[in-house]
Order: sequence, then C-alpha cells, then structure tokens
Amino acid sequence: MPHDLHLLLDNSLRSPARARRAIEELLEHVAAGSRYDAALLASELVSHAVTHARGPCSLDATWDGASLRSRCSTPIRSSHPRA
Repeated sequence: MPHDLHLLLDNSLRSPARARRAIEELLEHVAAGSRYDAALLASELVSHAVTHARGPCSLDATWDGASLRSRCSTPIRSSHPRA
C-alpha cells in the first residue's frame, strides 16, 4: 500500500527543513542512508522553489515500498497581468 505525502509550504527559509523532516517521517522504515538521500533531495527541491518562486510551493511524495516519487510545485504565474 503506497504512503502519500502532501505538504503545503510557504515561501520561507524554514520550508526546506520542514520538507526534510516530512520525508524522513514518510520513510521512517527505510535504511538510514537512503532516507538521508531522499530527505536531502526534498530539501534541495524546496530550497530552489523558495529561492526562485515568489509564492508558496507544495511537496508531494509517494512511497510504494520500493521507490519514492516526489514533486515540488509552485503556482504558475503569468508575467503579463490580466486586464
């Protein structure tokens, strides 16, 4: 049975650490080295979003017991304001 994570994060310097902790909790039964690598990847994705986006982001992850799929998303913002 897959385990899912959906985390809404604000545009703050605390968000990468929140993402890292959430992934560590999601993967609590995974070997420490793999859990560390996944948590590092998540914090880097969120750090990039916080640095380059002007708003909140979300981190979605699914652990199926063999593999982890993760995605960090930011809202699409048009560079042209709507009239």
